[in-house]
Amino acid sequence: MKLEILFQVQLRLQLLPAKDSTLIAGPNTKWIAADNFTSATDENGKPVNLSKVTVDGSVDPSKAGSYPITYTYTDGEGNTHSQKVTVTVAPSKGSLTAKDSTLIAGPNTKWTPADNFSGATDANGQPVDFSKVTVTGNVDTTKPGTYPITYSYTDGSGNVYAQKVTVTVSGDDTSTSNTNQGSGTTPSRNGHVANQDSGTNTANVVPSQVNVSDYLVNATPKTPSVLPQTGKHQTRSNNLEALEIGMISATFGLILLMKRNKKNGID
Repeated sequence: MKLEILFQVQLRLQLLPAKDSTLIAGPNTKWIAADNFTSATDENGKPVNLSKVTVDGSVDPSKAGSYPITYTYTDGEGNTHSQKVTVTVAPSKGSLTAKDSTLIAGPNTKWTPADNFSGATDANGQPVDFSKVTVTGNVDTTKPGTYPITYSYTDGSGNVYAQKVTVTVSGDDTSTSNTNQGSGTTPSRNGHVANQDSGTNTANVVPSQVNVSDYLVNATPKTPSVLPQTGKHQTRSNNLEALEIGMISATFGLILLMKRNKKNGID
C-alpha cells in the first residue's frame, strides 16, 4: 500500500510538462503562455485547464534575449507541481543589399530594377526571390541626371529592410577647349616686336652713307610713310622697305662703278 501511494505521488510531480521554444524577434512576433504549456492533470488524472496554472515571467518578442517562464499548478490535495522553461527570442537573419550604378544616356541604354539589386535573405537567413522585394523610383535612361531608387523587404517577423541607391545617367563625354585671349608680344619674322593689342609695328629707316671715290655722297632715301600694319600686311610692308633699300644701294653701286671706269679711261 505504501509503495502504491509513493508511486502515485511521484507520478503526479510529472503531470505538468512544458517546453522550451525559440522565436524570431520582430514587430509581428507574438507570444502567449499557452505556446510553451503542453498539458496538466489533476490528482485524479483529469486534464487541467491552463487557467488553473500560474505563469510567472514574461516575454518581449520584439527584443532578442532569453526569457525564463515558470508554470505552477497545485492539485486538490495541495500538491504543487511546477515546470520552468526558457523562451529564446533570436535576432532576425533578414537582410537586403543593393548598389549604385552609372549609365550613359542614350536611346539604346536599358535599366531594370534588378540591375542594382544584390540580394536579400529572410528571417531564417534563406535567400529571398526578387519578386518579394518592393522597388520605388524610376530611371529615364535617355535623360542625364541622378535617380534615387529604394529597395525594401519585410521578413516574416515584420522586420523591414530597406536600402536607397543612386542610378546616375551621364551624358556623352564632350571635350571643350578654353581659349585665353589677352595682351602680349610676339616676335615677327623680321625681328621686330609687334604688340598684339594695337597691331602697330614701326620701322625706322636710317640714312646710309656711300663713299664714291673722292666724293662723299650722303644718300638719304625718301622714307616711306609707315602705317600701322598687322599680320600679313606688316610682313609685306617690311619686305617692300627692304626692296627699296636694296635698289637704292644697287644704284649707288652702279654710279660708283661708272665713275671708276671713267677715271681709268674705260668707256
